Amino acid sequence: MQRVYLTLLFPAIFVLAGSTLTILNKLNRFIILEFLLLFLSINSFALDISRFRFPLSIRQQAVNSAIGQIGNNNFSLYAVGNPYLESGGFSRLFSLAGRPPTKSYDDAWLGWYFRTHGLYTTTPSLEDQKFIVVISSSSGPTLFPKNILSEKIFDSLKLTILDNSTNWFNPDQLRHAP
Repeated sequence: MQRVYLTLLFPAIFVLAGSTLTILNKLNRFIILEFLLLFLSINSFALDISRFRFPLSIRQQAVNSAIGQIGNNNFSLYAVGNPYLESGGFSRLFSLAGRPPTKSYDDAWLGWYFRTHGLYTTTPSLEDQKFIVVISSSSGPTLFPKNILSEKIFDSLKLTILDNSTNWFNPDQLRHAP
């Protein structure tokens, strides 16, 4: 969730860069251009060789697969087992795809904001729904082997859809997940 606050830094970076270029305008522009090109090439190379553990494309594939299986039914969403998953924006990805969860793991943090500003297109619930979508790391164990409707692996993500028609699900079980 801390990444949201990084957006405040981007304008400051550009203002500082512009101010620096204005101050250094009296220097040789060729030297400044070389420095900027070196800076961009080093950072582009670092970005190019980096590997994200849970890339956006994989997260979108998992979200689209879940939506295809659940259809128009209400569902609860949980992302567990890794801080990068828990702050991975899955609720927003479902919302962007037009199917926001009725209950989400991040409602405790951001639910008030979305309710206050009317950003939910569905009425949030405190109760778990008939379908439970659990997103976890593919290297982790199967958390609920008896009530699985579907389990798919997308590279580093595991998408598990559970049947909660008998209201057996307890979210506290996820807190102890590996």
